[in-house]
Amino acid sequence: METQAIAQAGKKFFLWIDGVEYTVHEESLTGAQIKQLGGIPMDIPLVLELEDGTEQPVGDGETVTFEGPGRRFMRSPRFKRG
Repeated sequence: METQAIAQAGKKFFLWIDGVEYTVHEESLTGAQIKQLGGIPMDIPLVLELEDGTEQPVGDGETVTFEGPGRRFMRSPRFKRG
């Protein structure tokens, strides 16, 4: 068990937030933690860009696991009526 904890401590996970690359050692973060890391205000929705190009909303309390290639997150675009 201790060996597994040491192996986990050396792992790095890469993610992009609004086009900026970040490296974390946690294998998962919540939407709120991702916003905080990327400097996104809590009142702005966060979306995850999936491999097929579609976007999936990520709630502040939702946990995202970093598996496979780096994950890409962005602020949800705000639409203004006018």
